Amino acid sequence: MGKDNQGDTLIDKVSEHKSKYADELLHLAQLDNAGSKLLVVQTVILVALGVAMLLKSESLFTPALPIEWIRLVALLLAVFSFVCGWGHTLLALKIELREFQNNQASSNVMSENPVGIKRNSTAEEIDAIAKLSEVISEKKRNLRLAYEELTMGAWFMGITVAVSIGMKLLG
Repeated sequence: MGKDNQGDTLIDKVSEHKSKYADELLHLAQLDNAGSKLLVVQTVILVALGVAMLLKSESLFTPALPIEWIRLVALLLAVFSFVCGWGHTLLALKIELREFQNNQASSNVMSENPVGIKRNSTAEEIDAIAKLSEVISEKKRNLRLAYEELTMGAWFMGITVAVSIGMKLLG
Protein backbone atom coordinates (compact mmCIF):
# COMPACT_ATOMS: atom_id res chain seq x y z
CA MET A 1 0.00 0.00 0.00
CA GLY A 2 2.91 2.35 0.73
CA LYS A 3 4.35 1.76 -2.72
CA ASP A 4 1.02 2.59 -4.41
CA ASN A 5 0.80 5.80 -2.37
CA GLN A 6 4.32 6.80 -3.50
CA GLY A 7 3.38 6.10 -7.10
CA ASP A 8 0.25 8.21 -6.77
CA THR A 9 2.29 11.02 -5.21
CA LEU A 10 4.78 10.87 -8.08
CA ILE A 11 1.97 10.92 -10.64
CA ASP A 12 0.42 13.91 -8.85
CA LYS A 13 3.77 15.75 -8.87
CA VAL A 14 4.33 15.01 -12.54
CA SER A 15 0.79 16.15 -13.36
CA GLU A 16 1.37 19.34 -11.38
CA HIS A 17 4.66 19.96 -13.22
CA LYS A 18 3.00 19.30 -16.56
CA SER A 19 0.25 21.79 -15.72
CA LYS A 20 2.74 24.44 -14.54
CA TYR A 21 4.90 23.94 -17.64
CA ALA A 22 1.87 24.23 -19.94
CA ASP A 23 0.81 27.42 -18.14
CA GLU A 24 4.29 28.88 -18.54
CA LEU A 25 4.35 28.00 -22.26
CA LEU A 26 0.97 29.68 -22.71
CA HIS A 27 2.22 32.78 -20.90
CA LEU A 28 5.31 32.78 -23.11
CA ALA A 29 3.18 32.61 -26.25
CA GLN A 30 1.08 35.55 -24.99
CA LEU A 31 4.23 37.60 -24.38
CA ASP A 32 5.55 36.79 -27.85
CA ASN A 33 2.21 37.85 -29.35
CA ALA A 34 2.23 41.14 -27.44
CA GLY A 35 5.85 41.73 -28.41
CA SER A 36 5.13 41.12 -32.08
CA LYS A 37 2.27 43.62 -32.05
CA LEU A 38 4.42 46.16 -30.23
CA LEU A 39 7.20 45.69 -32.77
CA VAL A 40 4.81 46.46 -35.62
CA VAL A 41 3.55 49.61 -33.89
CA GLN A 42 7.07 50.82 -33.13
CA THR A 43 8.27 50.11 -36.65
CA VAL A 44 5.39 52.13 -38.12
CA ILE A 45 6.14 54.99 -35.73
CA LEU A 46 9.83 55.00 -36.63
CA VAL A 47 9.13 54.94 -40.37
CA ALA A 48 6.56 57.75 -40.07
CA LEU A 49 8.93 59.75 -37.92
CA GLY A 50 11.77 59.24 -40.39
CA VAL A 51 9.62 60.38 -43.31
CA ALA A 52 8.38 63.44 -41.38
CA MET A 53 11.94 64.35 -40.39
CA LEU A 54 13.07 64.00 -43.99
CA LEU A 55 10.27 66.23 -45.26
CA LYS A 56 10.82 68.89 -42.59
CA SER A 57 14.61 68.58 -42.32
CA GLU A 58 15.32 72.17 -43.40
CA SER A 59 13.23 73.73 -40.67
CA LEU A 60 13.98 71.13 -37.98
CA PHE A 61 17.73 70.87 -38.23
CA THR A 62 18.63 74.54 -38.58
CA PRO A 63 17.52 75.97 -35.24
CA ALA A 64 18.16 79.66 -34.64
CA LEU A 65 15.88 80.50 -31.74
CA PRO A 66 15.87 78.86 -28.29
CA ILE A 67 12.36 77.48 -28.91
CA GLU A 68 13.62 75.82 -32.09
CA TRP A 69 16.39 74.18 -30.06
CA ILE A 70 13.80 72.90 -27.59
CA ARG A 71 11.83 71.44 -30.48
CA LEU A 72 14.92 69.78 -31.95
CA VAL A 73 16.02 68.31 -28.62
CA ALA A 74 12.50 67.00 -27.94
CA LEU A 75 12.40 65.43 -31.40
CA LEU A 76 15.80 63.78 -30.97
CA LEU A 77 14.79 62.46 -27.53
CA ALA A 78 11.59 61.07 -29.05
CA VAL A 79 13.54 59.30 -31.78
CA PHE A 80 16.01 57.95 -29.22
CA SER A 81 13.16 56.68 -27.01
CA PHE A 82 11.40 54.98 -29.93
CA VAL A 83 14.62 53.36 -31.12
CA CYS A 84 15.41 52.08 -27.61
CA GLY A 85 11.88 50.71 -27.29
CA TRP A 86 12.21 49.03 -30.66
CA GLY A 87 15.48 47.47 -29.54
CA HIS A 88 14.01 46.18 -26.28
CA THR A 89 11.11 44.67 -28.21
CA LEU A 90 13.55 42.90 -30.51
CA LEU A 91 15.45 41.62 -27.49
CA ALA A 92 12.24 40.28 -25.97
CA LEU A 93 11.40 38.45 -29.18
CA LYS A 94 14.96 37.17 -29.59
CA ILE A 95 14.98 35.16 -26.36
CA GLU A 96 14.23 31.64 -27.47
CA LEU A 97 13.47 28.27 -26.00
CA ARG A 98 15.88 26.10 -27.94
CA GLU A 99 17.66 24.90 -24.82
CA PHE A 100 14.34 23.90 -23.28
CA GLN A 101 12.83 22.28 -26.35
CA ASN A 102 15.76 19.87 -26.70
CA ASN A 103 16.03 19.26 -22.96
CA GLN A 104 15.05 15.78 -21.74
CA ALA A 105 13.46 17.22 -18.60
CA SER A 106 11.21 19.43 -20.74
CA SER A 107 10.21 16.40 -22.74
CA ASN A 108 9.50 14.51 -19.52
CA VAL A 109 7.28 17.29 -18.23
CA MET A 110 5.11 17.15 -21.32
CA SER A 111 5.17 13.35 -21.79
CA GLU A 112 1.89 11.50 -21.83
CA ASN A 113 3.07 8.67 -19.53
CA PRO A 114 3.89 10.00 -16.05
CA VAL A 115 4.25 6.46 -14.67
CA GLY A 116 7.33 5.75 -16.78
CA ILE A 117 9.24 8.79 -15.54
CA LYS A 118 12.08 8.19 -13.10
CA ARG A 119 11.82 9.66 -9.65
CA ASN A 120 15.06 11.64 -9.97
CA SER A 121 13.77 13.38 -13.07
CA THR A 122 11.37 15.41 -10.91
CA ALA A 123 14.22 17.72 -9.88
CA GLU A 124 15.18 18.13 -13.54
CA GLU A 125 11.59 18.99 -14.38
CA ILE A 126 11.48 21.59 -11.65
CA ASP A 127 14.73 23.01 -13.04
CA ALA A 128 13.23 23.11 -16.56
CA ILE A 129 10.19 24.98 -15.24
CA ALA A 130 12.46 27.40 -13.34
CA LYS A 131 14.50 28.08 -16.49
CA LEU A 132 11.31 28.67 -18.46
CA SER A 133 10.15 31.10 -15.77
CA GLU A 134 13.49 32.95 -16.07
CA VAL A 135 13.01 33.31 -19.83
CA ILE A 136 9.51 34.66 -19.26
CA SER A 137 10.81 37.13 -16.66
CA GLU A 138 13.46 38.37 -19.09
CA LYS A 139 10.88 38.80 -21.84
CA LYS A 140 8.58 40.66 -19.44
CA ARG A 141 11.40 42.98 -18.39
CA ASN A 142 12.29 43.84 -22.00
CA LEU A 143 8.66 44.37 -22.98
CA ARG A 144 8.07 46.55 -19.91
CA LEU A 145 11.07 48.68 -20.88
CA ALA A 146 9.82 48.87 -24.48
CA TYR A 147 6.40 50.12 -23.35
CA GLU A 148 8.00 52.69 -21.03
CA GLU A 149 10.21 53.95 -23.85
CA LEU A 150 7.24 54.08 -26.20
CA THR A 151 5.45 56.23 -23.63
CA MET A 152 8.45 58.53 -23.21
CA GLY A 153 8.76 58.84 -26.98
CA ALA A 154 5.09 59.79 -27.23
CA TRP A 155 5.58 62.51 -24.60
CA PHE A 156 8.61 63.92 -26.41
CA MET A 157 6.72 63.84 -29.72
CA GLY A 158 3.88 65.67 -28.01
CA ILE A 159 6.30 68.36 -26.87
CA THR A 160 7.74 68.59 -30.39
CA VAL A 161 4.30 68.96 -31.94
CA ALA A 162 3.12 71.44 -29.31
CA VAL A 163 6.19 73.64 -29.86
CA SER A 164 5.76 73.41 -33.64
CA ILE A 165 2.08 74.42 -33.40
CA GLY A 166 2.97 77.26 -31.04
CA MET A 167 5.65 78.49 -33.44
CA LYS A 168 3.17 78.42 -36.37
CA LEU A 169 0.52 80.30 -34.39
CA LEU A 170 2.95 82.94 -33.11
CA GLY A 171 5.13 83.28 -36.19
